Amino acid sequence: MRIEGTIAKWNNDRGFGFIAPAQGGPDVFVHISAFPQDGIRPSLGDRFSFEIDLDPDGKRRGVRLLRCRRAVVREPPPDIAPRAKAGAGRAGKLIFLLLVAGLAWYGFGEYSRYRGAQQQGVAAPVAPPPAPEGGTAGGREQARPLR
Repeated sequence: MRIEGTIAKWNNDRGFGFIAPAQGGPDVFVHISAFPQDGIRPSLGDRFSFEIDLDPDGKRRGVRLLRCRRAVVREPPPDIAPRAKAGAGRAGKLIFLLLVAGLAWYGFGEYSRYRGAQQQGVAAPVAPPPAPEGGTAGGREQARPLR
């Protein structure tokens, strides 16, 4: 027979405690191994349904515990002023637009300089003068042509 109760005492370090049955009576010993393996550690006030079994010494203990459903209480989010939200969005948009405008201004200036240089007719690069006959080239002595 399943009984409902709440955790009355709990020793988290040692992994055991006592459940107070809802219909009254003495507290029932319960070990951590009897709890559901849902990753949630038991704490004081948690509601469970359980069965009572006798250990080899004849003492009562809670076994096959199931967590009772509890109402989900959601706290409302903290109030944030709508103007603060909107202001933060506007400031971000303004910074983005200023950044884009600055990049456009810089790009236009570079383009204007490039077009101005093309329109003025930049001279073609000058070819290097021919190497002299004989003498040295690159630090080595060069053979002179025979005449």
